[in-house]
Amino acid sequence: MLPQYFTIKAFWAELSDGSRLENCETQSPSLTEAMISRHRDDMLDYWPDLSKITYQDNVKTWKDQWKRYGTCAADILPAEDYITNTIAVRLHQRRNLFNILRDSGIVPNGKKYSSAKILSALHRYTETNVNIVCGMDDVGNVYLSEIHQCLDRNANKFVDCENKAINCFGDPIFPSHSFK
Repeated sequence: MLPQYFTIKAFWAELSDGSRLENCETQSPSLTEAMISRHRDDMLDYWPDLSKITYQDNVKTWKDQWKRYGTCAADILPAEDYITNTIAVRLHQRRNLFNILRDSGIVPNGKKYSSAKILSALHRYTETNVNIVCGMDDVGNVYLSEIHQCLDRNANKFVDCENKAINCFGDPIFPSHSFK
């Protein structure tokens, strides 16, 4: 069953110009299965790979995310800190994005909402600008796919993102099939 809340897709470092850092050299230890297993339940709840079935498949995804993105912030967030700063204990539980949207009258009912309304609602409750990302299904419907939140360099507090609607051609649909 799909989670009935937003999950984490990735946690990456960017330069001040917005360019994403990937696959950085680091002396920091690798992300180990022991580190992951200490956070197993939170990882599966808040950072699942929805295209994977088994726990071991998810472990591979998390290790790949560390290698691709986490290594670029390893001087600030060593491997286990990367996990704890990514999972819901630090991010999701502080801001339940689904509830923020619902409280603003933006509900997962398969109807369209303006990108401006979505961005405004998220800003009003989070007091920071976010970015939203839209996807397109096989028949050309545009839907709300992701919400990006930005953190300061130390991953301690939320800061403004660009307040952009990325790939949102027209008003996106908030799909009902993944949420109650």
